[in-house]
Amino acid sequence: MPEINNNLHAVVAKLELMQEYFSRLDLILSHPEKEIVDDLTLRAAMERNFQLIVDAAIDINTALIQEKKAQPSDDYQGTFVILASTGIIPHELAFAMAPSVGLRNALVHVYEKLDPARVVHDVKRNIGQYREYMGYIFKYVETSDKNK
Repeated sequence: MPEINNNLHAVVAKLELMQEYFSRLDLILSHPEKEIVDDLTLRAAMERNFQLIVDAAIDINTALIQEKKAQPSDDYQGTFVILASTGIIPHELAFAMAPSVGLRNALVHVYEKLDPARVVHDVKRNIGQYREYMGYIFKYVETSDKNK
């Protein structure tokens, strides 16, 4: 098998981590929404795994932007748009995903008191986009590996 470069190795490692985070998040989201809202431990685990998924995607975006020698982004949201400009993910997906970075920031930096029901709703709404994103990234890595 051909050797893939360090950026793609980093991407593959992050994809593997994302799969782990998804496994945990899926277990949490299998609980009724009210139970997640009312159970601080479940809610904190959901928030943390969502944050880790977003962080991994941002790291992947950064590595692939470097790989493609594209202009780096000034912010995390912009990494999705720049990645789309390279053709790796569709623009529609990038624009749909970019705002989820705001939720990640709110969770990490606690900019304001967040409504737990809204957070659960937003995580459930956004998580499918990350699954779709992973499909595009896997496809890109596979194609890149075959072309080397």
